[in-house]
Amino acid sequence: MPRRAVPPKEHLPHHVRGGRLFHSFSDLWSLPESPKLSKLPPPIAGAFTLGGLRVLTALVLLLLFAQSLRLQIAAGSLFRKEAESNRVRDLVEYAPRGIFLDRLGKPLAQNIPAVDLVADPAFLPEDLEPVFADVKEALPERNRADFLDRLRAIDRRGTSPVPILEDLSHQEFLAVSARANRLPGLQLETTAVREYRGNGVFAHALGYTGKLSPEERKQFPAYLLTESLGKTGLERQYEERLRGRHGIRQVEVNAQGVVQHDLGREPPEPGSNIRLHLDAELQERAAAALARGLDAAGVRRGVVVALEPHTGAVRSLVSLPTYPQSDIARGTNVSTTRTILADPDSPFLNRVTQGQYVPGSTFKLAVASAGLEEGVITSRTTVESTGGIRVGQWFFPDWKPGGHGRTDIIKALAESVNTYFYTVAGGMGDTRGVGIERLAAWAKKLGFGEPTGIDLPQEASGFLPSPEWKEEVKGEAWYIGDTYHAAIGQGDVLITPLQLAVAASVIANGGTLLAPRLIDAIEGPDGSVRERVPPAIRVERTITPETASIVRAGMRAAVTSGSARGLNELPVAVAAKTGTAQVGGTDRTHAWVTVFGPVEDPDLALVVLLEGGGGGDRFAVPVARDILSWYFAPEQRVRRAERP
Repeated sequence: MPRRAVPPKEHLPHHVRGGRLFHSFSDLWSLPESPKLSKLPPPIAGAFTLGGLRVLTALVLLLLFAQSLRLQIAAGSLFRKEAESNRVRDLVEYAPRGIFLDRLGKPLAQNIPAVDLVADPAFLPEDLEPVFADVKEALPERNRADFLDRLRAIDRRGTSPVPILEDLSHQEFLAVSARANRLPGLQLETTAVREYRGNGVFAHALGYTGKLSPEERKQFPAYLLTESLGKTGLERQYEERLRGRHGIRQVEVNAQGVVQHDLGREPPEPGSNIRLHLDAELQERAAAALARGLDAAGVRRGVVVALEPHTGAVRSLVSLPTYPQSDIARGTNVSTTRTILADPDSPFLNRVTQGQYVPGSTFKLAVASAGLEEGVITSRTTVESTGGIRVGQWFFPDWKPGGHGRTDIIKALAESVNTYFYTVAGGMGDTRGVGIERLAAWAKKLGFGEPTGIDLPQEASGFLPSPEWKEEVKGEAWYIGDTYHAAIGQGDVLITPLQLAVAASVIANGGTLLAPRLIDAIEGPDGSVRERVPPAIRVERTITPETASIVRAGMRAAVTSGSARGLNELPVAVAAKTGTAQVGGTDRTHAWVTVFGPVEDPDLALVVLLEGGGGGDRFAVPVARDILSWYFAPEQRVRRAERP
């Protein structure tokens, strides 16, 4: 078949030259009209025409242009923000937490630099096993199951770093740093942990810090998961003052979350320092003396608390057993915390403010004050003590067989004569007593039966029984014997050691009821005083100076000739009241003593309690003597006069 002739290239239509169909859409629209096409019949009405194709094409181009314009202008800023968020990160610069100082400026809690391993949810890979394997290799001593559980529990939608491992050692830091490129989503973050003076001596006053629990995350939504807050004690009470304001460091990161460039910084504002009324040396001496006294009594639980009577300033607050607060704050040894929680002696319990105890004869301070204020007795009123009081078949004894003979209020306090206080509270013969309702009312005026108002969380109230309470709770009527039991600090009466120190301060200062205070001042990082905290007076005149003077004389007689004679050789004259409180109808007794001095112008009111420690005169008095012999020594009085 003969080959068909191909016209030369110059005779080809322009739209098929060079092997291309069209140069452009305009070429399509400028095609020459074919002679054959011109002879075709006219198009049917409504059929698609070449002109319609041109219009449709123009509309499509117009829509594409409009969409491009919208993406570039209207949504451009959004896309830019999304792009920047993929490479710009705000890193927190933690504000240095304020520290605690004792009354002379000695640091009691400080911040020690530390490094935590944290996870950034935005950069964690889907498969965590390789990451886990690398961390396991770098940190062989860490709890592997705990680490993997924390990683798996992370919410991938979160935007804040999540703590994985806390307080890495130097070797752990180096091991993780060497594997940084193999640990996507994991970062080393510089933080700080608390270190406390004595690692336990100040635990129940200062408390400790730690990472947020799930419940605390709800309570403090503005806090980061990686920061710490006060858990107990003053750390919790003054959290807002101590925390400060965190700063921001803006950085550019790569796809693995590794910092590439610094973009800017807003520096943090340090938290305030808090100066306390605590005397660090007195606190340490008191803790050591109490530990020796507990050993001598063969028990483990005890308390020492000391106040300045005229201001309510807390000079010492010791609760034993204690716990290693620095270790707890680091959070690195879970087994230590579990052991403490399981300890039957409850080391975490602040026995000064939360322990509630039968007061024994120390409660006679309240009974004496009530009797004097109500006019039931005067300084000259006497009662014959023959060994006890009999009411029907019931006998309410004196501690001394045969009794103490003719007794006035001074002798009653000095020798702790039960019969005298039975009479004052419940009456006997022709003497009407104060009665349980008025006794409870006066006890409250001395600070019993309700929180003292100390600046510590979770303070207990103690308990003062009433006929209504007994009827409601026990389903029994109130008898005279119940009043007699309350008169000598037995039965259902409960107090805290701090309440007894407050009551002793009322007697010491002449009748003013003060709320105890640990905080003295709030200071800036440079030591400047931002706020001075004044004494908190609850009641200016809760008992008369005359009543306070008579009770004070009885307490002084207890030292010179009564149950607290072991304190008579101190460098200054003191006044005291001992107590031996029977616990729950058993032979077990609490050993108490409260003492203040110098008698003429007291600057310290002290309470010592040994739980189950036996007689107050035998076991509590030696502890008080040990502390006060040092405290009232001339050289210590000079030291206390100092002020930074």
